[in-house]
Amino acid sequence: MKKYVLWGILLAVLGAGVGYVYSVYLYKVNYVSSAQLIVLTPKNVSQAKDYASIATSRSVLEAVREAIGTSDRISTLQDYVVATNISGTNMISIEVTTDDAAKSQAIAQSVSREIGNQAKVLFGENNTSIVDEASRGRQVGERNPIKASVVGAVAGIMLTLAAAFVFYDGKKEERGVSEDAGSDGGVGSDLDVDDDVINSITPRTIAPRASRRPVEIKKPGRLYGQQTTKKEHHS
Repeated sequence: MKKYVLWGILLAVLGAGVGYVYSVYLYKVNYVSSAQLIVLTPKNVSQAKDYASIATSRSVLEAVREAIGTSDRISTLQDYVVATNISGTNMISIEVTTDDAAKSQAIAQSVSREIGNQAKVLFGENNTSIVDEASRGRQVGERNPIKASVVGAVAGIMLTLAAAFVFYDGKKEERGVSEDAGSDGGVGSDLDVDDDVINSITPRTIAPRASRRPVEIKKPGRLYGQQTTKKEHHS
């Protein structure tokens, strides 16, 4: 379990660092500019929807690019611009989102004008009117390094908990502790003897002790230094 605690601390610190770096250096703050148009005396009920759809047409965005002097591609401008017909009305809502407030406003203003110009080309008249001029881009989202660091740290801890839940085996660890305790308390537990060595040892065969021969008892003789041997005679 200790290793999971250490991994949790490590991943929490790492996640906090990643969150901080992302918030400060990688996170992009966007700005949205909004404008509204109205279609006056529409010739049909779908004309407002038609005008909304031409807002992102190549002809309109080509004129926008020339008007504001941007080098963005048409496909990039199409990603910036969102034009929708407000349900049940002849109103068209235009929203432009970029990473620069002034740029968002300039594009929204130009799109509003160019929709009318394109309508005149297509339908012979410009029957649109700008209701709300493009606003200065408002910030969407903000850099918050502290919040990002906390989220990263929590993510690291949750990842560690998930790994512990999947891989941790408490019973296995208890068995390991019990085996260690038993081996420490046994006789000769400190000796590191190979099992092959133990198995190669065989009991020594002890030969029986040889029988002793009878010992003759000698008695001292009459003269000093002489010895005689006592012999028993049997009749």
